[in-house]
Amino acid sequence: MTVIGDSVTLAAAPALSEALPGLTVDAAVSRDVEDGIAALRERLDAGTLGGIVVVSLSTNSEMTREKIDRVVEIARTGEPRRVVLVTGQAPPELTWVEASNAAVREASGPGGPAVLADWAAASAGRPELLVSDGVHPQPEGQRLYARTIADAVDRARAEPAPGGPGPVRETRRASRRRLHRRRALPAA
Repeated sequence: MTVIGDSVTLAAAPALSEALPGLTVDAAVSRDVEDGIAALRERLDAGTLGGIVVVSLSTNSEMTREKIDRVVEIARTGEPRRVVLVTGQAPPELTWVEASNAAVREASGPGGPAVLADWAAASAGRPELLVSDGVHPQPEGQRLYARTIADAVDRARAEPAPGGPGPVRETRRASRRRLHRRRALPAA
């Protein structure tokens, strides 16, 4: 399982690792949607995505439905995977965040290609969860962000992966892949 994210994800990385043992966090400061899509593609090419892909990229640029469709297409290349999309939390002057959230919620609705982790709803009206910029989470906010994503991952695990026979078997598949890669590496 991999999460592709921005600085919000980076800030919450320890809480995410605690809530979702075995999760790979690929996050960067100021990462926009296009850079996140490139990171997703790199992980796909390297064979390090796993069965569930979490994408949290609404902070620095707009996540449109077209970009969501690209994320889903890349994530599902080669094997059936579940995609979890995370909404963003930001002050009103970051106008693209609300537009991104609308696209994420639409793509995560009934019949949509993704599962919703609604960080915006979980943190709404709770400014104490965020630092003064209104975007990045304080420690309590980091834990809530991680729980919000973990709950969505649990829902994704329970649903059949598109094109697959049943629920996602992330842990076993990822473990086998890691073991195989370790065996294939020459001794140093």
